[in-house]
Amino acid sequence: MSKLFAILCLVGFAMLPGCVQGQCSQYTDCYRCASSPTCGWCTDVPSSDACQAGTSNGPTNGACSGSSWHWTRTSCQELCSAFDDRTQCEDQVSCGWCVDNSRCITGTASGPLGASCSTFHA
Repeated sequence: MSKLFAILCLVGFAMLPGCVQGQCSQYTDCYRCASSPTCGWCTDVPSSDACQAGTSNGPTNGACSGSSWHWTRTSCQELCSAFDDRTQCEDQVSCGWCVDNSRCITGTASGPLGASCSTFHA
């Protein structure tokens, strides 16, 4: 589904074939959430509610400050790269520490997402 089609689903055309409602709650990390064309990740709320339906402008319902809304996988990766301390990195829901290069990258307990790392801690 394209981002344009997803936007149409969100702004009142939910009855179109192919529109999926309520799927965002299934994602538990920023990277996978933002990979969905109808979802975005908000760091202003508890992680259990962080993946929300929305567009590039923000969530459809609710509020999320501009810099806390992540609608693309790239912005999720940038979220993690802001941390240069291992402890702070591992405290983030969608980040983990890559021992190979001592960097904070996007990932889950299952491993890194969108990058390779042989020794990863989430």
